[in-house]
Amino acid sequence: MDTLSLKLDLIQWLTELDDKNTLLKLYALKKEKEGFVSSSRKKLLDERIKFFEENPEELLDWEIEKERK
Repeated sequence: MDTLSLKLDLIQWLTELDDKNTLLKLYALKKEKEGFVSSSRKKLLDERIKFFEENPEELLDWEIEKERK
C-alpha cells in the first residue's frame, strides 16, 4: 500500500472512530512527532551552539534586539 492510500485509509478510519481513548493516544503521538527534531536540524543546532560557545562576542542581547524593531 502506498503512502497516499495509507493516508486515505487512516482518514476514513478516523472520521468513523468514536473511541476517545484511541483518539487521545493518536493525539499524543501527533504531539510527540511535532516535537521531534530531525537529525539534520539537530546537527545545525549543535553547530550554532558550538559557534556561540566559541564566539560569545557574537551573541546579541534579546532585549536590545527586540527594542530595535
